[in-house]
Amino acid sequence: MMKKLMMLYLGFALLPCLAQAQSFPTNDATWQGVLNSFIGPVPMRQVMCGDTTINGVQYARFYNYANIPGVGDTLLYELAIRTEGERVWYVYMEQSQERLLYDFSLQAGEEITLNYVGLNDEVTLQVDSVVTMGQGSDTYRVICFKPRNGIIESWIQGVGSTLGPINRGLIAIDALGQLQCYRKSGELLYHSDDDPACDFEYSCQLTDVEPEPNAEAALKLFPTISSGALQFSNPLSMPVVLRAFNIQGQLTGQYGPFEKGEHMLNTGELSPGMYLFQAVETNKNLSLQHFKILITRD
Repeated sequence: MMKKLMMLYLGFALLPCLAQAQSFPTNDATWQGVLNSFIGPVPMRQVMCGDTTINGVQYARFYNYANIPGVGDTLLYELAIRTEGERVWYVYMEQSQERLLYDFSLQAGEEITLNYVGLNDEVTLQVDSVVTMGQGSDTYRVICFKPRNGIIESWIQGVGSTLGPINRGLIAIDALGQLQCYRKSGELLYHSDDDPACDFEYSCQLTDVEPEPNAEAALKLFPTISSGALQFSNPLSMPVVLRAFNIQGQLTGQYGPFEKGEHMLNTGELSPGMYLFQAVETNKNLSLQHFKILITRD
C-alpha cells in the first residue's frame, strides 16, 4: 500500500498543485482512462461541462465522450453532479433520486456503502488509510480503501476515483476502469504512473443549458439487468430508435422505430455482457439519452 501511495505522490509531484476549492470539479474538466476487460483495453473519455437545474437545485452535467459509428464524436449525458462540502452527490440520467458519489471526510477504518452508478447493486468500501498531500493551505486528501476481490481503489480529492470518476469494479462483466489522466480547464493536473499520452482534451463552451427532462418526460429502458426482454417507454411525440453498442463500441443491434407509448423488445441475439443503448430521434438522427443494460442468459 505504501508503494501505491508513493507512486501517486510521484505522479502528482510532476504536475501543478492539485489544491481544490471544491471536493470535485463542477465544470470544464476531462478524465481519460481505459476499461480493462476480457476483450482488452477500451478507451474511457469523460467530460464535465455545463449546468442544469433539477427540482430547483443546480448541478453540473457529466458526459461520456464516444465516437459512434455513423454519428461521430458524441457527448452522451450521464449524470447531474453537485458538491456539498466534502460530499459529492449525483442524479442519474432521467431519475429524480439523489445518491452519494463521494465522501471525502472519511477516516481510516470507516466504511461506506454506495450504489454502482446506473445499477441497483451496491458496493461497500472500507478505508485503509488517509493521506494529506501538499503543503500549508494547498492540500488535498487521498483516501485508500482496502482491496476487495483483488480491486485496489483510492479517491483523490478534486479528481475522483482511480477507477474513473464514476466507475466501480464490476466483476460480473469482467470490466475494470483505470483513470490515467485528468485535466481542469485544459491543464493537466494528474496522470497515472504508467505514463499515458494524456492526449484527450475537450473545450467546454457551455455555461448554461436547459434543465434535464423530469422523470415523467424522459425515455425509459428497463430493467437494467435482463435475460433478454426489455421494456421501452417513449413519452415523446416523435419516433425513437434504440441502438445497442457492446463494450468495444461496436454497433450490435438496432430496434424500432418506436412511436409514443410503451413497447417490448427482445434482445435474444445479443451475447451476455454490458451494453450501451443509445436512444436516437429518427427525424434528426439526434442522440437523446443512453442506458446501461447488463444482458444475462439463464
